[in-house]
Amino acid sequence: MELLRKRFALDLQTFAIITLVLGNLAQAFSDVLVKLIGPGFSPFQYMVLRQLLTLLVLLPFMLRVPRAAWGLGAWKWHLLRGHLCLLGGGGMMLALTQLPLATANAIFYVSPLLTLPLAAWLLKEKIHSRVWLLGGIGLLGVVFVLKPGDFHLAGLGALVTAFTLALFNVTGRKLPAGISVVATLFWANLLALPLTAGLAVNQWQPVDWRLLALIGGSAVMQLLYHASCIYAYRQVEANRIAATEYSGLMFVVLLGIWLFGEIPVWNLWVGMGFILLAIHWQRRLS
Repeated sequence: MELLRKRFALDLQTFAIITLVLGNLAQAFSDVLVKLIGPGFSPFQYMVLRQLLTLLVLLPFMLRVPRAAWGLGAWKWHLLRGHLCLLGGGGMMLALTQLPLATANAIFYVSPLLTLPLAAWLLKEKIHSRVWLLGGIGLLGVVFVLKPGDFHLAGLGALVTAFTLALFNVTGRKLPAGISVVATLFWANLLALPLTAGLAVNQWQPVDWRLLALIGGSAVMQLLYHASCIYAYRQVEANRIAATEYSGLMFVVLLGIWLFGEIPVWNLWVGMGFILLAIHWQRRLS
């Protein structure tokens, strides 16, 4: 990455922003691939296959991680975080296959608003009193995005995904210093695999190469997104590049219009406005 930055003569902040934009584009395509799977496929079977394919991708990198950076002593936290990924991944698939791309992603964006209250509760961190107001503004945005009359299981799945993602980020603070990022992703997927397989076995459906390609592609795109975030936020202070994450919502709106004919209506724009305003205000307070 550093050689690439120097070749194009880019400063750290500009290169970090470009990296995040590309990472968000990869995440948007990951959502498209999940949506193409369709609503009839079992979320648990999807998660089993995604975990297996993710482990296959991570294994060569994991073998190169020094044993001291494996973080085996924190196995309980790896176990918890892995099952959070299971719950959130299932909710994500449910939301993406039954809701418009932009609608599902707008609800996913509530996650940053939930992170600070969870940190105050679980880590006893002190947060600004206005954070609670911002959380209310974000939830108001969700009400606009998912009109109360249209609220159903897919909308609940999106909210579960946002909550588990926030909890996943907060519990990351419990991991020991020096642990490899590859190791955290590897253990989370591996330790959740037995329960995922047990839940999927009674709903197992035939799998063809098309489904494997969609699930594998989605897993790789998500890993690219995580890698872009890790690189960018290690190079530059978060408050200088965090707004770049909004590009992900722009990408899913455009891809939804282009690939699925999902034209956003007024309530989606209003809801996204409330959510993004609350996130932006929260980051200024931070």
